[in-house]
Amino acid sequence: MKAARWAAAALLCLWVLYAAVSPSCTPVRSEFANARGFSRGLLNLVVLPAGEPFARAPAWSFAMWAAVLALAGWRAKHTRGTALLGAAAIVLLAAVALSPHVSPYRVVLAPRTFSLFVLLLCAARAVEAARWIGARWTALMSGALGAAFFASAVLNMVGTWGGNYSGFLHISKVVAEDAPFLRERPDLARSLVLYDAGYDGQFMYLMAFDPFLRTFPDRPDEYRAFVDNPPYRYGRIGFSLLTRVVSAARPERYPAAMMWIIVAAHFALAAFLAWRAVGHGRSPFAAMWYLAIPGFSASLMAALPEALAAAGIVAGVLCWETRRHAWAALAFGAAMLVRETAVIPLLALALAAGWRDWRGSTLVVAASLAPVCAWRFFVAWRMFPGFGWASLVANPGDFGLPFAGLVRLWLAGAAGTQPSPETTAAVVFPILLAAAFVLAMLLLRVRRGPLEVAAAAYAVVAVSLNYSHIWSHLPSGERATFEVFVCLLLLLLDGRDRPAWIGRALTGFFAALLAYTFFVAPDAGASRAALLLIR
Repeated sequence: MKAARWAAAALLCLWVLYAAVSPSCTPVRSEFANARGFSRGLLNLVVLPAGEPFARAPAWSFAMWAAVLALAGWRAKHTRGTALLGAAAIVLLAAVALSPHVSPYRVVLAPRTFSLFVLLLCAARAVEAARWIGARWTALMSGALGAAFFASAVLNMVGTWGGNYSGFLHISKVVAEDAPFLRERPDLARSLVLYDAGYDGQFMYLMAFDPFLRTFPDRPDEYRAFVDNPPYRYGRIGFSLLTRVVSAARPERYPAAMMWIIVAAHFALAAFLAWRAVGHGRSPFAAMWYLAIPGFSASLMAALPEALAAAGIVAGVLCWETRRHAWAALAFGAAMLVRETAVIPLLALALAAGWRDWRGSTLVVAASLAPVCAWRFFVAWRMFPGFGWASLVANPGDFGLPFAGLVRLWLAGAAGTQPSPETTAAVVFPILLAAAFVLAMLLLRVRRGPLEVAAAAYAVVAVSLNYSHIWSHLPSGERATFEVFVCLLLLLLDGRDRPAWIGRALTGFFAALLAYTFFVAPDAGASRAALLLIR
């Protein structure tokens, strides 16, 4: 037994040295064309000649391995499954380490694949460590899992642009030419990944240069050159302002800051959902159903802040239910600076409280609305000379008759006129959204609670989105409907005093939504790649 421990210790020391040269290495000369098929998927690796030079791993790999050694020293009780996982990891890592000595080739693992093998090796110890930490902290583990999924998606995609995070922003060449901030910084403009057609993330990025509308104080019309609907976009200043703060107002850091703010928001969102699950007697890992919500992958791929708004909404609901009114006001207020639609659950909670706590509810609603109202009046004051009353009440033109946009989307998918990556999804997603609408209405009929009211309201909004502004680009529709799925998930995590069929129906719905997100949605490939599955 002692010899086995010494052998395990020797292997771990060998792997520490191996970490210094392999898990984060970057080829500097070449790779074999016939090995390119391994650059995606579970075995994420490249094959080089045995003598091929490559860059060494950064210093943080040693810190990572110190943590691994500490975890390996944890006395854990192995089950047959964890023992098999550990043995498989040892065999695979040994094969990689020996490859340049027994063959003319060197196998180099991608960082996340190497980390996956390490996790397999330490599976039993990780489980025991989780139990030792206690159920109180498993919500943080759920948050880490959610953040890890979206961080994996970010790292996977940013590699396609050579580490340039601006690829997520979808900045159009026309907007880049017209934006004064980029004309003043030609070096910055040259560093950006540009597209023939842009998307909403470019507006969030450019607004971070001038969040307080100081560039054109007397000529607000000038903002039209690089923001499609300035009063509407600037009304949602939260993400751009946070980007400026996190990046210390250094524009070269804006793209990376935007992406990692979104990942951090997913950590918070998953942790808040897990805390709610634990508070209602559910496993904290039931919160991972939120990965099925398609709008989060769509927004991540376009550097947009739906996760930030969702985290604020869920935090607000949790704080309201636990009577932390000041924190609830802060959470809802922050969420409404990102998306004003966060007001729906706030008002639903206030109405549900009724006369029982009308003073407290009124104070929370007023405190939540104060920041966004003050900001909207500021934007209107700045932009009124150029936009008139539209600067106070901006109309994005997103709504039409209920179900008319969804029917048109379904017909476009069935006829094949929807853009090719969206054809199948255009047939499936309207069915799922209609099912969400039916579920929300049935839940409201069973019980008129605040979350049921919010889910029904969001469902009505979702099915009323029009085709020309929203559904003609399906990911825009996925992003615009995420709130109804968040409310349904909150109801799934709270199964008290409800008929058993509700839990089964919601579970089945999220299972179908999970299949859509990972196998049908336009961004399904990115979602699978984030799980280290074949893209």
